[in-house]
Amino acid sequence: MKHLFKIALLASCLLCFAACDDDESRTPEIEVTPAYLNGTWTLAEWNGAPLADGLYLYITFNRRERTYEMYHNFDSMYARLVTGSFNVEEDKELGYVISGDYDYENGDWTREYVVSDRLEDAMTWTAKDDAGDVHRFVRCEKVPDEIVDEAKSDTEADAVKLSVIF
Repeated sequence: MKHLFKIALLASCLLCFAACDDDESRTPEIEVTPAYLNGTWTLAEWNGAPLADGLYLYITFNRRERTYEMYHNFDSMYARLVTGSFNVEEDKELGYVISGDYDYENGDWTREYVVSDRLEDAMTWTAKDDAGDVHRFVRCEKVPDEIVDEAKSDTEADAVKLSVIF
């Protein structure tokens, strides 16, 4: 009887392990390179929530020159164009880290970001020094024309102001 009980217990344990098989197919994450980043992305979520109505951020990466153009209205009611260059490095502990700087000697990005959840059409950036600062980007076709036009007209107006001052 003792042996029968042990055999039944062993069989039930084996069945439990067999039932815990992971049947979900997982899409392997993509290596973060300038070629992967190339194109236009929009910020879909910030810290786990969608952006407030009317706010947007689009960033277009140029893989050959390792530059970007970012259109946003986070600190203005109008579209702003910010340009600069970016760099991607692989950290043995953290994975892929993206950093950058702004054109016109405006300095480096405030933070470096660990790139995770990398799919063909989406990625997540988490600030290297603040795990609570999370950005979810989704690939899109292009920056909407009305945003590009608005940002260019604002840039041209600034250029006219500067030419009048100097």
